[in-house]
Amino acid sequence: MILSAAAMLAFGPRPQMNSPEGRVRIQYWEKWTGLEADQMKEVVDAFNNTVGKDKGIWVDFTSMSQIDRKTLIATAAGVPPDVAGLWDTQVLQFASMNALEPLDNYVQEYGLTRDHYKHVFYDGCEYHGKLYAIPSTVWCIAMLWNKEIFHEKAAQLRAAGLDPDRPPQTMAELDKYAAAIDTWVTSGGSKHLSVTGCIPLEPGTATNVMGYWFGASIADPTGTKVLINSPQMFAAYNWIRSYSERLGRDSLAEFRSGFSSGATGMFDTPQNPFLVGWNAMEAQGPWISAFIEKLKPSFNRWHVPPDQLQREVDFDKIDLGMSLNLVQKLLGPGDPPSGGGRTVAPDVPASAQMFRWPAGVKDIYVTFVDGKVSDKLAKWLPAKMRQQYCQWGAAAFPSAVPGVDNITWAGMDVWVIPSTSKHKKEAMEFIAFASRQDQIEKLSSEHCNLSPLAVESQQYKDNHPSPYVDVYEALAASPNARPLPRLINWPQIYDELTQAAERSYMLHGTTAEILNEEQVRCQKELNKALDVPENTNLDTQESPQSDAK
Repeated sequence: MILSAAAMLAFGPRPQMNSPEGRVRIQYWEKWTGLEADQMKEVVDAFNNTVGKDKGIWVDFTSMSQIDRKTLIATAAGVPPDVAGLWDTQVLQFASMNALEPLDNYVQEYGLTRDHYKHVFYDGCEYHGKLYAIPSTVWCIAMLWNKEIFHEKAAQLRAAGLDPDRPPQTMAELDKYAAAIDTWVTSGGSKHLSVTGCIPLEPGTATNVMGYWFGASIADPTGTKVLINSPQMFAAYNWIRSYSERLGRDSLAEFRSGFSSGATGMFDTPQNPFLVGWNAMEAQGPWISAFIEKLKPSFNRWHVPPDQLQREVDFDKIDLGMSLNLVQKLLGPGDPPSGGGRTVAPDVPASAQMFRWPAGVKDIYVTFVDGKVSDKLAKWLPAKMRQQYCQWGAAAFPSAVPGVDNITWAGMDVWVIPSTSKHKKEAMEFIAFASRQDQIEKLSSEHCNLSPLAVESQQYKDNHPSPYVDVYEALAASPNARPLPRLINWPQIYDELTQAAERSYMLHGTTAEILNEEQVRCQKELNKALDVPENTNLDTQESPQSDAK
């Protein structure tokens, strides 16, 4: 009773007990809120109405904040959810505390093996050779560049021996592109930056793993040693500070003071520095497409003919029952029906005719029965075709390591089964359903993320909201895609690396001083997390496990 009362206080009431009788009820806690939670709830409903109905399982879905802390507490108390949607940052930590159920004995039955997934995501779910999570929505990092700025700076780029019609392909090229694009204005008798080619700390998406693009590992394979002061990390942090040295620390600080990307800055506003043209190149994930369509749709409609732009707007003016003549007055002559007429749905009369109008990034289809509108549809062009209308591009972030290309950092959301769950088999049944290609591709597209699967369907690739989904999917499948460092206290190390990057950017100490200090501090924190005695020889020490139960 005490544990139940504590759970009620900590997590709130359980969902309403309204499932059909005779089904095993499992609890699913998820961190997503708003529209993303609603989209996940659609997957839950599909399971409850199909596989769950056939196998006598009912999933109760609850969206909640602080899900990592609440899941860990509930697991230790013996009252956990049966499925929890966490971040990859919790997998190693929770697994090291015996808070997660190993899934190796389950995945073979459902075909959810390593080769079913892009390896970087599956490998990121393992700890000490065991599988503790299943990828849900996933992502990776690419480089974005502003095509219009490249064209505006074509003369400067060509003068530097660079091609304004493509992005940089090496780190050395990136630095040259950035220097050619940097723009200064004079005001009040002094020079001020107005446009930068690139700022390593903006938007901050991959700053703390930037060492990957310089060949760094950040941690050893056993997860018992941090490698923060390695030569490769020195190169990465020297690269960060080189921009402050070249542009001037104070000038760069003044420029950045006008915006601050991330959750507390201007990322989710029309003043996003990349979208307004203040920063020409940056590292970013696939979700940027959703923000572009929301905040600056014109960025996805570059050089679309004006009449086609107007058609997209006028699409909403078409009403059911409107005559063909009125539609043609609104949209202009459409492509005539082919083969005696096409229909939108099987139950539409054979006499129905469908006309098509190009509308830039979309095609408009209108079906007429007896000369009157019976159905209408505005459908995105296939993703790859939409790239021609993008004012922005996406490509692999340039590598600093000769001969090593398509480096990326791949992150993910995951599904886990807490170790004290009472319904592990039923929980896995639901995870397997949610991992089916039709379900995971639908969810991934709606969240504007990637598919964790090794092979994507053509429908998914064509209809994904990101025009550059092919770029991101290829990067995630690359042998040079890297998961999070194998550290059970990665969130803590992440914060330390954030401070190191800021110190480098502000030129507060040499790179050697900064990284040597961080090496000592982070190793001490990792030792504490691993419960390693002081003065232990970590070259031979295996990381012990503690028990969260």
